[in-house]
Amino acid sequence: MLLRLSRRIAPALVGLPRFARALPSSRSIWCRLPVASSSISPANYLSANPPWNSRGFAKDKKGGKGGRGGKEDAAASIRPDEFDLKTPKLRMQDHINYLKQEFSNLRGNRVTPNQLDNVMVVAYEKKVALKSLAQIAGRGPSTLVVTVHDSSLLQAASTGIRDCGMSLSPQIQGNSIMVNFPAASQEMRDEVLKLAGKKAEETRIKIRHVRKDVLDELKRYKDTMAKDDQFRLEKEVQKLTDEAVKFVNEALSAKEKDINS
Repeated sequence: MLLRLSRRIAPALVGLPRFARALPSSRSIWCRLPVASSSISPANYLSANPPWNSRGFAKDKKGGKGGRGGKEDAAASIRPDEFDLKTPKLRMQDHINYLKQEFSNLRGNRVTPNQLDNVMVVAYEKKVALKSLAQIAGRGPSTLVVTVHDSSLLQAASTGIRDCGMSLSPQIQGNSIMVNFPAASQEMRDEVLKLAGKKAEETRIKIRHVRKDVLDELKRYKDTMAKDDQFRLEKEVQKLTDEAVKFVNEALSAKEKDINS
């Protein structure tokens, strides 16, 4: 009977060493856990000592309450003079600069070289901006003179101007190209005025988005910053916003005057 029993158990024991080697050693798992007493289980230890730092985003402080060292609460903390107002100001200025560039591309009472900024020319087997290949200057209220640096590109530059979608008829004269713009009709003026107003409103919205981002950031410190400091910073942010929007309004008024004159 014992012989029959051993024959049944033997096949199962053959794979046991391989299975045992695949299991992680109990020593390798628990040897790093400092157990203070036999009553503390690994699960209880991890619960009391999590491997993450719940205050990882708080700054270390020297001399907490009563002069003792410690850490800030997990809530975000910052001194009022450390709150960054330069970045939002630069962001607003970037939006204003972009608007100024957009306005310079809109035709007013006089044509400007900026109005050919989007003209592309096939040169040296690739498309290149006309302004990088030529000098562009105004001559009178409705004419631009394009002087191409490489005279072999005169025809290509003329073709690029003609095909730019502004209904222009460039004329090659010597080493230059004369570009006469048609007189602006009232209908054309109205369209440009509408476009200018749209671009100005888009810029106002972008500026207000910057303000919202800053105020949302400021809310993170509502529990650790004095209310007076928060109120003062909110007023400074609003002042930046008002100044930026005022500039947009003034730029739009100047452009409308230019278009209608």
